[in-house]
Amino acid sequence: MVRLRPCGPVHRRANLALAVLFVLALMLAACSDGEAPQAPVVAEGAASEVLEPPESDGSADIHADEFAAPIPHEFEPPAIEPADPDPPPALDQSGPRRKLDPDRRCSGCQLVDPAFDPLEGATAHFGVLDGAAYRIEIPDDWNGTLILWAHGFSGLNDAGTGFDPLLSFGQLDIVRVLVSSGLAWASSTYQANGYVPAVGVDDLLEIKDLFIQKFGEPQRVYVGGGSMGGATAQLMAQEFPDEIDGALGLCGALGNAWVVDFLASWHAVAAWILGDFPDRTDADGLVEWSSRLGVIGDDGLLQLTPAGEQFAAVMRALTGGERWAFLEGLADQWEGNWEIGALFWPAAIAGGIQPGALIPHDSSLAAFDTTDVIYASDPSGLVDVESLNAEVVRFDASDAHRAGPARGVAIGPLRVPLLTVKTTGDLFTPLHLDAAYQVAVAAAGDADNLVMRALRRPGHCSISPAEGFRAVSDLIAWVEDGVRPQGEIFDDDPSDAGVAFTDPFERDDPLAP
Repeated sequence: MVRLRPCGPVHRRANLALAVLFVLALMLAACSDGEAPQAPVVAEGAASEVLEPPESDGSADIHADEFAAPIPHEFEPPAIEPADPDPPPALDQSGPRRKLDPDRRCSGCQLVDPAFDPLEGATAHFGVLDGAAYRIEIPDDWNGTLILWAHGFSGLNDAGTGFDPLLSFGQLDIVRVLVSSGLAWASSTYQANGYVPAVGVDDLLEIKDLFIQKFGEPQRVYVGGGSMGGATAQLMAQEFPDEIDGALGLCGALGNAWVVDFLASWHAVAAWILGDFPDRTDADGLVEWSSRLGVIGDDGLLQLTPAGEQFAAVMRALTGGERWAFLEGLADQWEGNWEIGALFWPAAIAGGIQPGALIPHDSSLAAFDTTDVIYASDPSGLVDVESLNAEVVRFDASDAHRAGPARGVAIGPLRVPLLTVKTTGDLFTPLHLDAAYQVAVAAAGDADNLVMRALRRPGHCSISPAEGFRAVSDLIAWVEDGVRPQGEIFDDDPSDAGVAFTDPFERDDPLAP
């Protein structure tokens, strides 16, 4: 039996909106004037301090779970007037901007109250626009830069049977340090929850239009986000390059539907190894089903059974191959990836299911498709991969949905700078998504607009302040000064990925300097 320790506490159905906002805030605040870092940072309830580039203390100290945002109180959206103290003017565009995903709206969701108090020297603007709540904070000495922040996946409801019905902003407190350096920010709850990168694009661009109507045209516009928010940033850069100057994808679900392909494969491989399908398809039932592969014990360790070791061998091969922190990342994401199956197993099982079945679906979640996945295994797993590929169930999306960037695969042209960062031990949006996206962008002739980096660390979005500081400062220098930053090429051997960008290294990393 293999025992692995998660890199952070396991949170059931945790909000996956990302704490990497902290990273974005640090760097944009420090570099807004193009100078090397030294900018005052003021957070709510905290004294002013001078921001300097973070120094490594031997440990990575940003992790998604550590910055889970408190859930704001709910409110009933106003029937006619938006909540903004100054009702937004009618948007006057020369022509309607196309919508990527115009039909996805949540009729039964609740909005958080968008009201908030501004920091000293700034004004707060908030309200409801076309079914989504928005927040904007603009300093009195605005320097002309606007940051659009895309929140992450909202997670499951308390019953573990579907999406969280609360439309919220995710974590915004720390991004507000931008205000003290003259930068404005804007964010949206979006009009729907779930895996909705395209809705994020649509709704953030509406908020951008509103911003322009109220405050004038920004000199520069950046979009940033993590996890699903990284997919939103990539998708906006791809589909609306004239709207932004640069994009940052932190631990992003690049390629849009690819991440759901991976999660569906995770569950399909488990069903083949276990020889049956789950009896219960709520989150708790799926975690119970997975216990024959491994469990998180009371001591916080992941204990893999022999069947679980086979499963891990297939997942290692599927997500890029042998690399640093894979097993620790597997432990970190163990329960969360089982719970997410509550979003697609019920429909798959409802009509009856047999080994080797091809399961069509309506793409209401995303146009995920595993029909062409070729599964492999490293030798340690002792897996009969020929039988696996012949007998595993496969999910099938329609060609029309799969080809559309809103719910399908988003790998179109890239016309503005995009910088991405991903940990090697991320088992929610794994490194193989980045490698595949890199190949697609190069094939389209746009490699000069993409810089990708790996970090040698387990966990989803476990990015240190120093690493984030470097990423965002490099993006700004790229956009403003034309200095394309250093990146790396992902190939079939990721064993040394991230050596140039990890700060700090894990203490037992054999490639640590």
